[in-house]
Order: sequence, then C-alpha cells, then structure tokens
Amino acid sequence: MKFMTFSILALSTVAATASADQQLAQQPSPDLFIASDAVEINGQDYRKLSVNNLSEAAELHAGDEVFKNAFSNVSKATGLIFVTVKNPADAKSVAKALKLDVVFAQGESAVFRASDGQDLLAISDYLNADSRVKASKIELNSGKFRAQ
Repeated sequence: MKFMTFSILALSTVAATASADQQLAQQPSPDLFIASDAVEINGQDYRKLSVNNLSEAAELHAGDEVFKNAFSNVSKATGLIFVTVKNPADAKSVAKALKLDVVFAQGESAVFRASDGQDLLAISDYLNADSRVKASKIELNSGKFRAQ
C-alpha cells in the first residue's frame, strides 16, 4: 500500500511539473526608464514624465510632471515662481516685463504665476539674469502631503 501511494504521489508530482513548464511563458522585461527630456529645475536635474517627442531645447510648462530618478516621487510644476527682489518696488515691474500675474508681493518677496503656455525654464533663466532679482525658484508640488 505504501509503495502504491508513493508511486501515485511521484506520478502526480511529475505531471504537475510538466504542466507548469508548459503554462509559464517568458514575460517581456518591464521598461524601467523611458526616454524623456532632461531638465534642470532650481539647480537639480529632473526628467519629464510624459513626453510625446524629445525636443532639442527642453521646456517646462504648468502641469508638466517631472521626476529625479526611477524611485523618487513625481512632482508637478504648478506655474508658481517664488522670487526675491533687491528693491520691493521692482516686483511688479519684473512680473509685467515677463507677462506674469502677481499672486503675492510684500517687501522683497513675491510670488508670480505663469500662464499655461509660458515656458517656466525660460522665465527662470531670465529672472536669474535680471539685475533686479536676487533669487528665483520654480515651485514643484510632489504631493507627499496629499491625503491618501
């Protein structure tokens, strides 16, 4: 009886192994990195998340999503730019020159909002080269404080 039970068990194991080998097909390996535009935002390197076609000069618009590496949070450009000006009277004139909306301006601090079609990287480059501006920073919202 033991020999018969052992034979049936061995036979069923061999049949299951053969069946499993036939059912498992080779799966394609996942793409960990997708081709995307490399952009430098606030002195750090990022890659755009969704890119239809790679361009010569990278642009960043409000609503674009970027990431640092494959394991980092995805951040979204909100269209807001934080600016520190040398003279408080210059905040509105700097915003007007770039066709930006002034969200907040008090003392040397100001917050500007770019329209949807404006390139935030070009605005940042202009602000960093402007003699009236001490510093500027594009806001990236990583959503890490968002309710789950």
